[in-house]
Amino acid sequence: MMAGYLTSPELMRMAAIHDRSVASLIAATLVVTILNKGIDWAGNMNFADFIINLGSMLSRMKGTKKDE
Repeated sequence: MMAGYLTSPELMRMAAIHDRSVASLIAATLVVTILNKGIDWAGNMNFADFIINLGSMLSRMKGTKKDE
């Protein structure tokens, strides 16, 4: 509920929604859906998989330096 309230102004700006209550409802629905997917993802992963995925994600974000 709080996530919907806090993100509704941004959603109103991005989607040209003029009613704050509608924007709050849509934003809360999106946040709940994303959090449920995250909980399912985390529940199906063991700690070793998490560390491996975290390491590979960080290395992709960091990128590799080219020799100059």
